[in-house]
Amino acid sequence: MDKWERAMEELEFGGSSKRAIKDALGILSFKQSGACYWIIAIVLAGIIISFINISYANILNSLIDTIIIVQLAIFGAIFTLYSIILVFFSDSLTNFLIDFDSKRNLNKFREFTSYYGDLLYVIFTSILVSILYKILLLRGDEYFIGDYYFYVGESLGIICLTFVLRCILEIYSAIFNTISLFKISMHIKIQALQNKDK
Repeated sequence: MDKWERAMEELEFGGSSKRAIKDALGILSFKQSGACYWIIAIVLAGIIISFINISYANILNSLIDTIIIVQLAIFGAIFTLYSIILVFFSDSLTNFLIDFDSKRNLNKFREFTSYYGDLLYVIFTSILVSILYKILLLRGDEYFIGDYYFYVGESLGIICLTFVLRCILEIYSAIFNTISLFKISMHIKIQALQNKDK
């Protein structure tokens, strides 16, 4: 298989949205620096939930409202960034990444073409988790009696908040990938200018 066929194969077309979401959530794995982000998210969620008495649903509700607003803003920013990234993908950049991958047996072309789409799925999933937790806060006392509501609400609060914070922390990687893509794009432009100058 030559480099062009390999690049075309890496761009998946079709498939199901369920598989796309499952694949997208892979960027939240515990591998490499992902474990550090999970630990930060767990500690922050534990601290936040431990300082909020679950019986004061108003406080937690306002916190979730704020988180949802932040998530929607992040989703809009990533969607805009995704559109802007398309500008970076000139013929020269595409050719550079495909050559880079074939020489070093890497998947940078696939990483750069799929990462931002995966991140959109991840942020969207975190918004859904926040909304479901908010519904539980609003209606949870109807389904759980007394102390059970406190323990279920607090346990789910830590789990949901950990997941949401981990998704938000993924923005760090998005910034890094965007800067890397910009640097590669500038490298290619400088090479083109250098060749033109000769």
